Amino acid sequence: MKAYIRSWCMVVCWILVAHTGHTEPLFVKFGILGSFPADCPTAQSLQVFQKTISTTLGAQLTLQIFPDGQLGSAVQMMEGLQFGNIEMGILPAEVIISRLPVLSSVSMPYIFRNNEHRFRVLDGPIGKQLLSGLEELNLLGLGFLDTGMKGFITRTDPLRAPKDFQGQHIGIIRFCPRSECLNMIHQLSEYHLKTLGATGTILSAEAIAVPWEAGTLSGIEYTPLRNSVPKLPTSAPLYLTKTAHTTVPDLIIVSKRWFETLEPSIQQALAKASSHLVKDQRARFAQAEKQEYTALQAQGVVLNDIVAHEDFWEAVQPVYRQMRERIGTEFTVILDAIKAVR
Repeated sequence: MKAYIRSWCMVVCWILVAHTGHTEPLFVKFGILGSFPADCPTAQSLQVFQKTISTTLGAQLTLQIFPDGQLGSAVQMMEGLQFGNIEMGILPAEVIISRLPVLSSVSMPYIFRNNEHRFRVLDGPIGKQLLSGLEELNLLGLGFLDTGMKGFITRTDPLRAPKDFQGQHIGIIRFCPRSECLNMIHQLSEYHLKTLGATGTILSAEAIAVPWEAGTLSGIEYTPLRNSVPKLPTSAPLYLTKTAHTTVPDLIIVSKRWFETLEPSIQQALAKASSHLVKDQRARFAQAEKQEYTALQAQGVVLNDIVAHEDFWEAVQPVYRQMRERIGTEFTVILDAIKAVR
């Protein structure tokens, strides 16, 4: 009799769970490699993302953000996402490019005419094609976050034309440990500078101050919202040329193995919230970038825009020829498609 009652209770409980849809809430680990101060655009947008998920999915899913590489190195995070041990995260493109070389197409020098062109590419069929390539790595890409277009800080005149690079010695700042980032992006920067007649030296953010202050470097590659402005031992002005020569976007990554186990309604909610995260982060980034440029000018930094984009594009064609040979036909097709976007 007791056994019968226990069996009946189990059946009733099962019926109630099925009827109410109540299951154990999913716990989602969202990993981030770098440190994002609370006031930076990505951190602020992630807070909105977290609230959106909470509002939309309620008790179905709890999302916790783990910043500062708490879930491991770049390699460990990628492997965790591939195997489903980590459900979601943000990875820099430079981490993924070692496994998906065609993704370097969006970081080629002077590939984008302006921000409008860049976002049309990233949000359009080309961007979707690049994100779909992640599936062969057992990953899903839900969008490209903005990290800005890079420029150059120099001690002397601004670098407005290719000829201005002749004889320059530029420090290329590497923000992640060498062991965690395959250096295709940095190699691109080095070869790009060499093609223009300059020398590029890859250095960590911590190590760059010494050669700069010693006068060994004539310039530094500048990444918006990440570089602190180097100090000169004299009162001489600094020049920041917004060459917009390259960008290395961050990607919202989901474990394909994990994502495919979810109910369609949860998949759709995560995809929709991620799309909103992309738009929100880009808007905040654009505003923060403007504020940073205003602050730099207040410090005496002279800002300049390049006026010869096509001249730069023609000058770096040896870089394109080398990369086309290195990566192959798919890469060439994507490059041509990017240039064709209007």
